[in-house]
Amino acid sequence: MQSTNGADRLFSDAEWQRLVSDLGFTSRQAELIDGILQGWSDQQVARKLQISPHTVRAHLQRVFEAQGVTDRTALVVNIFRRFRQLSIEE
Repeated sequence: MQSTNGADRLFSDAEWQRLVSDLGFTSRQAELIDGILQGWSDQQVARKLQISPHTVRAHLQRVFEAQGVTDRTALVVNIFRRFRQLSIEE
C-alpha cells in the first residue's frame, strides 16, 4: 500500500512498506493505521475507508491483540519502537 496520508509524512514509502511487512499488517490494516497516525477518529477513518465505525473498531481490536497493545497510543508507540529497531539493524 502506498500511503497518501499520515504515514507518508512520518515514513518514506520504503520505510512504511517495511514496517507494514515486519509488523504483519494487512493492506487494509495499514490503511486504517495510516488514519490512526493522523489522529483521526473512528468516524473519520470509516468515512475515508468507506466502512462503518463498528468495522473500524473491529479491525483495530484485531490489530491491538496482534501487537499486544490495548489502545491507539500504545500501538503508535509500538510502531515507532519497531521503526527504530529496523533503522538500527540497517
